[in-house]
Formats: sequence, structure tokens, C-alpha cells
Amino acid sequence: MQRAKSVFPIFLLFLFFSLIILFLLQSPLTRPLQALTVPLQKWTYNAFSPTPGIATPQDMLQEENNNLHLQLAKMKEIESDNKALRDQLATTSLPPRNLLPASVVGLSDSTMVIDKGEVDQVKVGQIVVVKDNVVGTISKTSPHLSVITLISNPITSFTAKTTKTNAIGVVKAQGMDNIYLDSVVLSDKLEKDDMVITKGDINEKGEGYPPDLIVGKIQSVNKVDSSLFQQARIRTLLDLSKVRMIFIIKR
Repeated sequence: MQRAKSVFPIFLLFLFFSLIILFLLQSPLTRPLQALTVPLQKWTYNAFSPTPGIATPQDMLQEENNNLHLQLAKMKEIESDNKALRDQLATTSLPPRNLLPASVVGLSDSTMVIDKGEVDQVKVGQIVVVKDNVVGTISKTSPHLSVITLISNPITSFTAKTTKTNAIGVVKAQGMDNIYLDSVVLSDKLEKDDMVITKGDINEKGEGYPPDLIVGKIQSVNKVDSSLFQQARIRTLLDLSKVRMIFIIKR
């Protein structure tokens, strides 16, 4: 009832101005009088009409709650990045000054996109790691983004060895999680659960894989006496779907 009483004067005011405008539309004085009345009507409408976008206390509380959730998410993200950085520095055998951290912004079965590029001195061919685990190599750069070809990509090829038996072969991939230590001579011994690491193949330009980076662990061995070579299937120690920060080895 109280609300109806408060709205009624506003209704009469709008009706009054509407009648004036209707009269003016029929009058030869329309143009000069409109110049006076239209601004007044606009002011009245703005003053007494409910204004879209005026936040209610509930809206303000909800917005504040949303902002707090956003700040909490950002704090957790920063904490996660700091932990990744601490873990990297604590476990890697690589000098920290030779590592450039970058955040993952995209991931597919065979490639990863990161938020560092040419302006950060990222170059094609640089090796990417998490702790001492090989992630892949930089295959494309733009000013602010780079693409990593993962070791699961079929174009992967580099020399590696096992830590226990020192068997030497070539790491190759067939996509997804199908990674193999291939072209291992039959006289070398391959064992399940043996670790596979990079042998080291850096050239005179500083390009290539440094030694002793972790490729993965042997899951199974495929050895046929009639073949010239044997191979072992490798399982990486990384779950790339959960990796948010990687490290580029500078050169």
C-alpha cells in the first residue's frame, strides 16, 4: 500500500509531461518549447525512475563474495607456481640461472603452448623440462608465445640410455603415451623398471639434449632373437595434464 502511494505521484508527473508533449506536437511552437521541456522530462525520468545497474545490498554482497573467491583463486595459483619453482630449484641438476620458467596456456596430445616467446629470448630447439624430466623441445615461437613439441610426438628422436644396465638406444614416439627406447642392440640388457635418461647430444652450437635428463621408466621389453634390435616401452614420470609451469633450458 505504501509503495502504491509513492508511485502514484510519479505516474501523475509522467502523465502531465506526456500531455504537454502531445500538445506540443500539434503546436507551431513545438520546436522552441521542446527545447525547454525535453531536458526537464529527461531529468524527471532519471530522477524518479528505477535506474538499471543500481546495486542492491544483496548484489553488492554477491559481488564482494565473487571478488573474494577470485582473489583466493589467484593466491592459490601464485602459491602453486611458487611451489613448482621451489621444487624445480630443489631437485634439478641444472643450474637455476640456466632455466627460464614459463606457464602452460595450452595442451594437446603432442604439443604444449607456453606464455614465453621471442621477447623472452626463447628459441626454437631449446629443451623444456620439469624438474629433471624431459617435456620436449621448442618448435615454434612468436613474440609472446611458444609451442613445445612433446616427447610423445612422433617426430621425437634422440639418444638415451638406461641407468642400471647402460643400454643405449634412440627414443622414439608414436603419439599419446607410446614412447619407446628403440634400436637397442640385442647384446645390451633391458630390464623392466629401469630408468631411461638422455645420453647427451649437444652440438657445437649448444643445441640438443644435455645428458642425464629423465625420459621415463621401462614398462615392458620387446626382444625377438631373430631381429637385429630390441626395444623397450617407456612410461614418463610426468602427468602433463597437471603441469602448470615448465622450465626452458637457456643456451
